Amino acid sequence: MNTHNESILAEYRQNHSIYEQLERTASALLESELKQSGIMVFQLSHRLKTEESLRGKLEKKGDKYESALDLTDLLGFRVICYFADDVDRIAEKIEGLFVIDRENSIDKRRILEADQFGYLSLHYICQLSPDQAETKDLCGIRFEIQIRSVLQHAWAEINHDIGYKSSAGVPHSITRGFSRLAGLLEIADEQFAQFRDSVRKYENESAETVRNDNLESLPVNEMTLYAFLQNDAAVQKCFQDNEIGLVMEGCEESTERLEALQIVTMDRFAEMTGRNLEKAVELAVYENGSEKPETVSAGLLIRLLVEADLINSTNHKTAIHDYFRRYYGEGELAERREKDLQKYIKRLKKGKDIKTKGSDIL
Repeated sequence: MNTHNESILAEYRQNHSIYEQLERTASALLESELKQSGIMVFQLSHRLKTEESLRGKLEKKGDKYESALDLTDLLGFRVICYFADDVDRIAEKIEGLFVIDRENSIDKRRILEADQFGYLSLHYICQLSPDQAETKDLCGIRFEIQIRSVLQHAWAEINHDIGYKSSAGVPHSITRGFSRLAGLLEIADEQFAQFRDSVRKYENESAETVRNDNLESLPVNEMTLYAFLQNDAAVQKCFQDNEIGLVMEGCEESTERLEALQIVTMDRFAEMTGRNLEKAVELAVYENGSEKPETVSAGLLIRLLVEADLINSTNHKTAIHDYFRRYYGEGELAERREKDLQKYIKRLKKGKDIKTKGSDIL
C-alpha cells in the first residue's frame, strides 16, 4: 500500500473512538425515530468498517480520497423493513432526522430502466446536526444508511454471495434467469403490500360491523374476534369495571376452540360471551391464585369463556365429552383432557386455589 493510503488508514485508526461514539449516537437516534414512527422494521443493524476492509478498499480506489473524511461508508447502517412501500416512509423519517448529503446519496431503485430488474435499495449519506452531536468532531463525519425491504435484502445477499456483478462473461441464460428472478421478487413485494392493505381493510370493516351490531354476517376468525373484543361495549365495560387490562393477543387457536362448540359466526360468539363474561372474569381471578390479574389476553379470555360455557351446561359431563371429541378427535389426548377438566370443575366447586391449573386443560 502506498504512503497516501497508509496515512488514510492511520487517520481512521487514530479517530476510531470518535467513529465509535458516532455509531452509538446515530444508532440511538435512528432506533428511537423508527420506534416512534410505528413502522414495523425487520432488522436495524450497523457496523464500523474494519481496518482490513478499509485497506482492501483503499488498494482498489485509494486515489479517490484525500482523507478518511472523504469515505462515506466507514460507518454504515442498514434498515430492513417488511414492505417495499415502507422504504419511502422510513426515508422520510431519516430525511427529517439527519442532515442529508444529497450529492452522494443514491436511490438505486430509480437508476434501472423500465424493462430492467435488479438490486433495488435506497442509500443515504448522512451527518448529525450540531444539536445532535456531543462534540464538533461528530458533525464532520458522514455515514451511510441503506434502506431496503426483506425481499430486496434477500436479492442483494444472494447476489453478493454468488458473486454475480455483471453480465460480462456470464451466459445469456444465467443473466436472463437473474433478471426474471428479480422481477418476481419485485412483484412479490407489491403483492405483500397489497395483502397487508387488504388485511387492514378487513380489520376496519370487521370493527365497523361489530359497532353496527351486524354480527350474523361475520364469520369467526382471529381478526373478527379481536375486532369484537376491542369494540363490544359490554366486554370493554366489564374489564374497565374490574380494572383489568384486556390485551389483544393469543387468539391463534381460538377459532378451533369455538368451532368445537359449533360457534362459527360472531353472533353466536356474542351470545356465548354475554352468558359467560362475568364467570370468565371470575375464573381469571381464580386461576391467578384468587388475586385479580393486571391483564388478561384475548386468547385466555376466549378459553375461559369456553370453559365457563361448558361448566354452566345443563349436562356438563356430556357437553365436555362432546367438546373434546370435536376439538381433539377420538383418542387418548381427548380422554385425558376431559378428565383434567372434570377434576378442575370439582376443585372449583370446593373453592381450592388452583392458580394456573386450568391453563393446560383446553
